[in-house]
Amino acid sequence: MRSKFRGRDYLGLKDFTKEEMTELIDLTQDLKRKWVMGEPHATCEIVLLG
Repeated sequence: MRSKFRGRDYLGLKDFTKEEMTELIDLTQDLKRKWVMGEPHATCEIVLLG
């Protein structure tokens, strides 16, 4: 999923389709849940490695 949105900017609602916005919201909810629970996830690995 990360590569699907890589290099794209969010400047307004018209930059993404409804389906893409739903996907982004789902992703952020999952990442926040993992962060609150202290679970490692891909974003943490990227930040820690680089």
